Amino acid sequence: MKIFKMDFYKLSQKKGFLIFICFILLFTLSSAFAYSNASENEMNSLLQDFTSMKYIWIASTDVLYQGSTLFSLMLLGIILANLYFEDFKTGCYKYIIMTGVNKINFFIGKLLFTTFVVLGFIVISFICVTTIGILFWGTYDLSMREITEAFALYVITIIPITSFIFFLYDIVLIIKNVRIVNFLAVIIPLIIGILDSITGTKKLSPIGLLSIFNEEPPIAGIPNLSGYLIVELIWLFVFVFINYIIQKNTRILSRRIFTVDIFKKYVETQFLLNIKGKNYKARLKPVFYKYFVDTCKEAIFDISAKTLVYLINECRQELIGNSAYDRYDYFNDILVKSQYQAYIMDRFPVLKSKIERAIIDRFSFCVDVQEHLNNDIEELRKKFRVLGECVKLTEMNSDRHQHGKTVLCLEFEQGKIIYKPRSLESDIIWNNLIDYLNKKSKVHLRGIHTLNCQTHGWQEFINATQCENTDEIKQVYKRIGALLNMAYLCGVTDIHMENLIIDRDMPYITDLETLFDYGKSGVTAIDQWILNSVLVTQMLPVLSGSKMVKKGCDMAAITGGAGGIKIKKEVIKNPYTDQMQFVYEEIQYKKVKNIARYKGQYVDPRDYTEEIKEGFSFQYSVVTQNKLEIEKLFRDIIGPSFTSRIIYRDTDKYQQLLLLLKNPRYLASIEKSEALYNMLKADERIPNEIIDSEIANLRRGDIPYFLKDMRFHIFNDGEHIFTCESNDGLYSRLNSFSNEDLKNNFLHNF
Repeated sequence: MKIFKMDFYKLSQKKGFLIFICFILLFTLSSAFAYSNASENEMNSLLQDFTSMKYIWIASTDVLYQGSTLFSLMLLGIILANLYFEDFKTGCYKYIIMTGVNKINFFIGKLLFTTFVVLGFIVISFICVTTIGILFWGTYDLSMREITEAFALYVITIIPITSFIFFLYDIVLIIKNVRIVNFLAVIIPLIIGILDSITGTKKLSPIGLLSIFNEEPPIAGIPNLSGYLIVELIWLFVFVFINYIIQKNTRILSRRIFTVDIFKKYVETQFLLNIKGKNYKARLKPVFYKYFVDTCKEAIFDISAKTLVYLINECRQELIGNSAYDRYDYFNDILVKSQYQAYIMDRFPVLKSKIERAIIDRFSFCVDVQEHLNNDIEELRKKFRVLGECVKLTEMNSDRHQHGKTVLCLEFEQGKIIYKPRSLESDIIWNNLIDYLNKKSKVHLRGIHTLNCQTHGWQEFINATQCENTDEIKQVYKRIGALLNMAYLCGVTDIHMENLIIDRDMPYITDLETLFDYGKSGVTAIDQWILNSVLVTQMLPVLSGSKMVKKGCDMAAITGGAGGIKIKKEVIKNPYTDQMQFVYEEIQYKKVKNIARYKGQYVDPRDYTEEIKEGFSFQYSVVTQNKLEIEKLFRDIIGPSFTSRIIYRDTDKYQQLLLLLKNPRYLASIEKSEALYNMLKADERIPNEIIDSEIANLRRGDIPYFLKDMRFHIFNDGEHIFTCESNDGLYSRLNSFSNEDLKNNFLHNF
């Protein structure tokens, strides 16, 4: 019912739907006038053997359905298909699922809503034409039975009309282009109508039942429609079933928690106010400008959402409207008025600065990516074989660092590539190590094709695909074991489940920015032992109990997501009403890329522990036997200017702090927000220079990002801020490799 009510409310706001209803009335009236003005000869012919059934046929079915059925079908199909498309375009579908409505209920709600709308169309049509027919020609001794029979004939048409609309729904989900759907809504009924008339196969058509209104009416009763009905019901079942299957397999989880569809007017107004007078559009190509607009709107809503929800609850008693939806609309209309927006910004000064900063950073980032693409395009075409123009930019579930920069997927007319706003020298070193070990090892690996441009870099797009047979599954986990050994050797940390992708029999680590991250200190002896073991890579399961991750949840690269994983997210309850509020909901990962699949099913990585151990042990022995050559390789390819990321705190802690800072309490007071930042100073292990940079990064909405070179200089935003205590972590780790160490220190972690 939640879906039903929401869709009905949205439909009532559509001007096109009201126009459609007016069209039915006007067409009915014009058709009736046409009959009333017929010539005497025509009327005499018409009145021969003029039974009451023939009368009701003319006064109802013939007036509307003959000649206008297809046109009405087109309009109704376009209206409902557009409404359906909006759920997926705006993110409303994702939001609805996140609020606790499962996919089956969503599907049932859509089915009920569509059926109700079609039935309403039929009932309105019948009432209109019958009423007008009686007004023009009188009652002609109509019995209730005859009226009921004519109405039943109308109601039967619910089957082909609903079938056609669900066909359009299927097209929406498949091609995700509403313009094409609108075109098909017009052209398909015409094509079917022409084919039916030419071939005489109307009984096999999905809308063939509607053709009965072009036939001669029966003397009495409803014509025999059994043949039509069987075919129509089959078509309806097919289209509805296809829709259910597509919806069921639609991925709903996104990094984004919200949808800008809520408070849309406010978001758009804020965006226009902040770019007014700035030549943003002229400096960006259309595809980059679209990405800029979309991400800015999402950022504005993300920053403002809690404040807006707080305000609507605060002034609920002053809102005008007969329902919660009406009062939400009233509040939403007030939001776009300049005086109220000025009031919001005065009351919440931190909010204003955050919005301004978010827009500036996103524009600068778009300019950078566009410039980098223009400069590198020829090399990209040679190395990655992308063809045509860039047509779409998509964020890759990566945090924002260094003034709003993030990882993007650029989709071209042919091919996709990954853009990373950092040097990819670490990936080049990793690939060189793979090439060397492949010459010595029987566990062959493959690095990700990479183009390093120093300030940024490009990588091939890796698509997660399933294994073809059980041997490939075993091979995958042997290779994962080898990757685990390499990650331990190279001090790679933060390899969680989103940083491992399995493409058939080949695993890939997609984020190597923490290469050579050694020398961390733990709070307890257990923490210190973990930091000095293979567990520090985060590829093996270590349970997390943070607020954002359910206690006991496994986020490890190798096992994370096996059997599903639940994460707590903040979502809006009671959207589009004056009673909306934020609540925590458990969101379940259902599709993951780090677990091997076979025959459409995820395997359990724990069943392949021996394969992981085998790959780890073999690669360990290869490294142990070739220490001197590997050390020489590293010294040859690693220069003193090489930098890699160093992580001082878990990203989760930064994310919790940023989430807390969106609370109206902190957006209203600079002093309170600064006091929250200062809580970071409680950890005495972290130098003050680092903490100051953390606070500066968090103020602008970034996850803090630090780089360390081989001389142990720490950088933030390109500036040297600190020199840490030197340690020879890489070569110490390499020299520690031994058979005894393998046996006593690492294998028991599996």
